[in-house]
Amino acid sequence: MRKQKSAAKSALMIMSILLCFLLIVLLVCYLVTASYYAEHFFPGTVLNGVSVDKMTVEEAEDKVAQEVADYIFSIETRDGDKYQIIGPDIDYTYVPGTEIHDLLEEQDEYKWISGRKGKKNWIWKCPLLIMCKNWTRW
Repeated sequence: MRKQKSAAKSALMIMSILLCFLLIVLLVCYLVTASYYAEHFFPGTVLNGVSVDKMTVEEAEDKVAQEVADYIFSIETRDGDKYQIIGPDIDYTYVPGTEIHDLLEEQDEYKWISGRKGKKNWIWKCPLLIMCKNWTRW
């Protein structure tokens, strides 16, 4: 009888240790992932139509700058004539500010489990510098 109680007690102790070990491993995984999302945007994050999911601030700024560099402005007149103005032709450039960094700071990295669900569309006032030196008339 004593051996059965001792064996049951040992088994319970081993299960308790294994459970504690598992909880510690899960907590470490959670915290490591949270530290990743302290520096990266959640999956599905879109800034002004530009997908920046899992990117750092620097990577997101580079992608936004590239999108601005590839920008094509289309105009259709009342007469039905269509014109396109290409961003580089008018020196349309992205001027980095703190906006993207501020948006990453608003993201709560400890909510990464719920933050991974769905799309996050953030619209912010994009700091753009438009130099019109190549235009003589609008």
